[in-house]
Order: sequence, then structure tokens, then C-alpha cells
Amino acid sequence: MHEGFLPPNSDDPSAYLKILRFPVELEARFAKAMRAERVRHFVISAFVALLIYNMFAVSDWYVLPDMRFSGLVIRLGIISPIELGLFCLLYRKEVWFANQPLWKAEALIIGSGLVAVGGLALIIGLSDSPLHTLAHAGFAPMLVYGNVVQKLRFRSALVWSAAVLLIHCMLLACSTNAPESAVLPILQLNLATAFFSLVSNYELEYGERKRFLMNEAEKQLIDALDQSNRELDALSKRDALTGCGNRRHALDYLHQHSKQADAFISAILIDVDHFKAYNDHYGHPAGDTCLCEVAVTVEKVIDPDRGLVVRWGGEEFLIMLPETTLNQAQITAEKVRQAIAALAIPHAGSQCAKTVTLSMGIACVPVGSLPETYSDRLQEQADKELYKAKAAGRNCFSPQLKSHGVFT
Repeated sequence: MHEGFLPPNSDDPSAYLKILRFPVELEARFAKAMRAERVRHFVISAFVALLIYNMFAVSDWYVLPDMRFSGLVIRLGIISPIELGLFCLLYRKEVWFANQPLWKAEALIIGSGLVAVGGLALIIGLSDSPLHTLAHAGFAPMLVYGNVVQKLRFRSALVWSAAVLLIHCMLLACSTNAPESAVLPILQLNLATAFFSLVSNYELEYGERKRFLMNEAEKQLIDALDQSNRELDALSKRDALTGCGNRRHALDYLHQHSKQADAFISAILIDVDHFKAYNDHYGHPAGDTCLCEVAVTVEKVIDPDRGLVVRWGGEEFLIMLPETTLNQAQITAEKVRQAIAALAIPHAGSQCAKTVTLSMGIACVPVGSLPETYSDRLQEQADKELYKAKAAGRNCFSPQLKSHGVFT
């Protein structure tokens, strides 16, 4: 389990579940995740509960005969319109209700329930029937409604149960003609109903929070795996020595930009001149250092938002330049050539200069006019131009940029 879920000084992740309370940030996420579902559940179940509440008018007809018509007026003429108005308002304002803090939502649920409880208490309180004590059994389904059907948070369920039982006990205490033999059984019935429904409520919330906690842990695991996969994917596209992209990265990059119709893409294939002689003279460690310096310098020249530098293999590098014409690629090649020359890395084994130099072959093709195999043709063209640059004496690129003079 993720450390962020653990209670302070506790190795037991279920400790938060037992107290039905997460840390502040996690509790906020839990409330947000459950809010919209609870709004819909409240509205639907409240409509059903109101229907059942009014069906208890049948019981009034037999238990409270003196309240037959008055009970109907209270249930259907007073309580039902109030409740229906509230339910319709919450249904129309579902988004608003869903964005309210949890305590406000719970308060609305308890408030609407107490309206119905008050209606029942009024009916019982106004009745002079000798059986009116039996009507107190109607508080039991109301306890079940709030604690189990509406699934109030356990702390809210405690408040709900206490309020219903308080009204029930006050009504019993105020009854002057209540048979003493019926008071205790009714009181025990409602107390037992409150107790067992609260136990169920606790288990419901515990299970809900446990599922949420497991989902959060699963999401974090998936996020961690996704992050690891992204890092592994990035590593698989990086050259281990120079840190720039590798051949796989270049091919993916080329495929990505091949979908841009009516655009040009250019490639500059780079070869470090007489690199074998450099290794023979200075040693392979020095050769590796030289390649790293070349890679870093070339990457400084190329805007990462407009091109990609990869190590193509050995002492060869490749620059990919999407939406770049041949003329623009030639200007870029000259900038690269000058940047490497400015390093002035000694090269005693070179036959064309006293410092490290580059030969470059440039290819440019219109993306939209080529078949799916155009990437191979682009590479072949760049390779042919690189061969021409080497044949021309190295430390140059081919084709030359005629409009800006001949670079050497």
C-alpha cells in the first residue's frame, strides 16, 4: 500500500478505514469521487421512500382512525409537496448539489428526512386513538431509510438516528394515554432498529472506503507503471554514449512527421572525418569523449522543437528537419560545420585538417509525394550526398549552398 495512505505512526493501512476518515487530501478526493453518484442515489431513493411513506396512510386508517382524513392531509397535502419540491429542485440543480461540500449534502438529506419524521410525529401527536402507541413503529423504517437506504456517512447517520429517537422518545413522554405495556416494546423496537441499521451503515461505508482506497492504490500503481514504461521507452530511444536519440528514435520521428502532406522534410547525415585514425592515435576513451562533444554541439545548433539529432551508428549522426527545404537544410549544415570547427578538437590523424571536422550529406524530399518507403529513399539520398562530400575532400557538405558561396 502506498505510504501516503498510511496513518501517522501506523503500519496498518486499514487504520484509516476503521475510523472512517482519510487524511484531508484523500478525504477530499473520496468525497468528490462519491458525490455525483450519491446525488443521483438520493433523488431516486427519496422518491421511492416518499411513495412508501404515503402508503403508511393505510396503517393510519386502522391504527389512528381519528386521523384518517387529517393524516392524509398532512402526508399528501403538506409533507409530500414539500418533499417533492425539494427533490425536483435538487434534480434540476444536480450539478450544483454535486459540487457542494459533503456536510451540506448530508444536511439536506437529514433535513428532508426530518420533515417526514415531523409529519409522522404530528399525526401521532394529534391522535387520541388508544392504539396510537403502535404508530411509533413507523419510526423504524425511517431509521432504516436514513442509515441503510440513503447510506448517510456514519457520523451523519449517528446524528440522524439520535434526532429520530429523540423525537420518538419526546412523543412517548408526552403521551398521556399511552398503554405502559406497549411503550417499552415500541421503544426497544426502535432502539434495536437504530443499532442494527447503524451497524449496517458502518459496514457499508467501510466497504465503500475500502474499495475507494484499493482503486486509488491501483491508479497509483498504473500511473507508476505508465511512468516506468515512458521512461523505458525514452531510454530505448536514447544513445547510451552520447545521450542523444538513436536510430529507433529517428525512424519513429520520421514516421510521425511523414503524415504531414504537402511538406518537405530534410535529413543531414554526418560523419566525423577520419575517426578511425582519431581512435588509433588518441585511444577509444578519447574517441568516445570526442563523439559526446560533437553530439552536444550539434544539439545546441538544432532547435529541439524543429528538428532531431540522433546517433546513426559509430561516428555517424543524423539530423532530421521536418518542414525544411534543401536551402534551409544547407544553411543549418553550415552552422553545424562552423560550430564543430569552433571546438578546435585536435586531430593529429586527420588528412583534411588539424582539428576534428565533419562531412555531411543532405537530402530533402516532399513528404506528400512519396510512397510509404520514402524513409529508405531519404536515407539513401543522404548517404549518396555524404559520399560526395567525402570525395570532395571532407570538411564540407553536399550539395553545396551555391547562393551563399562555396563553403569549405
